[in-house]
Amino acid sequence: GSGVQGGGVPLLGTSAFFANDTSGDGQPRGMSYAKLWEPYAWDLGAPATVPTSVADFAVPGVPTIYLRYFANAAVAVNPGPDGASSLVRLQHGPYTNKLTGERGITSVLLPAHTGCILLLE
Repeated sequence: GSGVQGGGVPLLGTSAFFANDTSGDGQPRGMSYAKLWEPYAWDLGAPATVPTSVADFAVPGVPTIYLRYFANAAVAVNPGPDGASSLVRLQHGPYTNKLTGERGITSVLLPAHTGCILLLE
């Protein structure tokens, strides 16, 4: 890849449904289905630092990006205002985006209201 991870994805994601099924005999049978978003199960490792506030995750010079490093990963979010995309260079990489398969990532370009979870290669 180019080393730049373009775009992010919303970081929330589960799907579930719940229904009652009487199967014609009048006895309710609860039925449910849930699927966990794959990144929730990734091994990020231990946090690299222990913050004292959210401001500790702000990237100097890039006011809309918050970045946290873990033993096996980097997590970046851009909660910034609409239209605010920001580029940030990553430390400790390169990284892989398991959702897209992109490898060799050394920086991310995140549109507002997105984020990414990148695993160390």
